[in-house]
Amino acid sequence: MPGCAFNMVKKLIIHIGYPKTATTTIQDGLFVNLHNQGIINYYGKSEYNNNDKFNYARNICNDMFLDDEFRDKGIILSSDVVNVISEELLTLPSIFREIQWRRKVANSFNFHQRLQKHFMDKADQIIIMVTLRKQQEAIYSLLVEQYPRLIKNEDYIGYKAQKIMFNNNQFNSDLFTIFYYNRVLQQYACSFGKDNVKMFFFEDYQYNKNLFIQELSKIIGVNSTTVEGLLKSVHYREKKMSGHAYYKKVRKKTPASHSLQLVLKNNFMKGLLMKTYAIRKKYYTVNNYFAEIVKKLQRKKSTRTYMIPKLTEAQKSVIFNEFREDNMGLVNEFNINEDKLRKYGYI
Repeated sequence: MPGCAFNMVKKLIIHIGYPKTATTTIQDGLFVNLHNQGIINYYGKSEYNNNDKFNYARNICNDMFLDDEFRDKGIILSSDVVNVISEELLTLPSIFREIQWRRKVANSFNFHQRLQKHFMDKADQIIIMVTLRKQQEAIYSLLVEQYPRLIKNEDYIGYKAQKIMFNNNQFNSDLFTIFYYNRVLQQYACSFGKDNVKMFFFEDYQYNKNLFIQELSKIIGVNSTTVEGLLKSVHYREKKMSGHAYYKKVRKKTPASHSLQLVLKNNFMKGLLMKTYAIRKKYYTVNNYFAEIVKKLQRKKSTRTYMIPKLTEAQKSVIFNEFREDNMGLVNEFNINEDKLRKYGYI
């Protein structure tokens, strides 16, 4: 059997991200398939597999952003195979969640405390697994992914979407504190123990995949041949670039659908429209065109393509210098190879 049992010990791996470090590929290409084969006990997340169990990771992440009690308490950890929870949004900059939900949220910088408190009595050993990517690429790639939400909510944030990284040529470092890797991982080390924080590098996944697979295999207790076969066969969410920019399609409500949304905020008008729809369903055998128009207007959206210019060399340099000293801390605090960090552009 390709999996290795952990007899009578409940071992839990919490994969916290980062976003844009092949997390979807690891989740759906590797973890879901290992779960389906009975090799690991996986609690999500998954973008492409419809299993209620895989919603657990997303639910606890949302509860932490909302600063609520954990609603989903139904986790049952196995002592026969390793247990895995994977949710890259645990290291999402809080500003992106705030913009999407249009409300204040908890700071993801402090999630280590709640994770430790919630799982400390459920598992005998907890491993924090994290994949890093040099910040000048990781933040830009995240911006490309989040761009549709930024465009749709510019009225909430009060400035243009492209200014979330640089405003008047100044890098908005306060919005991206979660990318001070050493600071964040020292917090996790305090909560779970330094030996239980296991770091991977996205650049290894890109340029030295065999090493990445070997190290990942050791952590999850699955032989490298199995991991290699699952990981090398897929690559989810690969972006396409044209020239010196990425292009992102954004679907927004049309003026008509936006007006309808405002009308539906009026309880009287909403009730009237709902009654019309109910009458149509109960008494009419032919279409009630008014109700059909309402339904179509609600779904009506327009699509526009936005160009997201790549970072200039000057902007990359600003981001590099912002995080360089903190990245050096990974060498001193976690014994990460300095030559590797220098080779991959962290320091």
